[in-house]
Amino acid sequence: PGQIVRVNEIIDGLEIAHDIALVDLVVPVWDVIHLGDLGLGDNTDANDLFFLNTTDGWMTVEGPGMGKVLTTTDAGQTWQETYSSSSPLRQVIIFNSSGEGIFLDNFGKVMHTTNGGTTMSELTYGQFNQPSFQWKDIFGFSTNNAGEIVAVGKDEGIPYHFRIYRANIAGGDPTGYFEVPYPNEYGTPPKIEMHGDTGVMYDIYNEDALSSSYYMLTTDGGVSWEDSEFSVVDASAQLNDAHMPDVDHIWIVGGDNDGAIVVMSENG
Repeated sequence: PGQIVRVNEIIDGLEIAHDIALVDLVVPVWDVIHLGDLGLGDNTDANDLFFLNTTDGWMTVEGPGMGKVLTTTDAGQTWQETYSSSSPLRQVIIFNSSGEGIFLDNFGKVMHTTNGGTTMSELTYGQFNQPSFQWKDIFGFSTNNAGEIVAVGKDEGIPYHFRIYRANIAGGDPTGYFEVPYPNEYGTPPKIEMHGDTGVMYDIYNEDALSSSYYMLTTDGGVSWEDSEFSVVDASAQLNDAHMPDVDHIWIVGGDNDGAIVVMSENG
């Protein structure tokens, strides 16, 4: 820390000004947290990680015939099991400090919790407790500013023609859907990431254009989407996860035949 450097301003090879700057170089340090005491062995995968704040987090894990929810209250230094079932769990979003949130299980069902994942049941709505995503296979979800779940899925029993479904978080009521305009009977499902009402859907496979990879953008919370072709990756790449710290910056990670890749946008 505290490295002193001289900064020169040069035009046409001539120094016209200079200044002294103090630079702190920060080297990130990662610790390995072993979870073997929680029964997580070689055949266990950690699927998703969600932090509500700087200390409180949730992790979904799966193994053969097993799904677990782990929680931390000390920024990941220690973890405790709060839920276990025979259904593997994939994704998690916790909405508030009271522990209300949603999980996605291995069967494409959206599960609702009000106690941080200690107990959960399928998200429902109405006096007859109909499933919010009834007869739907859901593959991934996010949320928008309107208090809605924005989910990628398809109708059960239908070839992979994908839709974006929306449902109200508070009551579970379905609020609409959007048809993904690319035929995709055999490819992997698209993925979704939202920041407020701005979002990106990516890893879109189009069986009519096998050499291209596509993404779609929304600025109205997932009601409508505009599609574009990736200029930096093609259909051989598999894009696995994304993060949007704000409406302009989008980070997507994945890999292709040449190795790992990171795709980044600084203008939404």
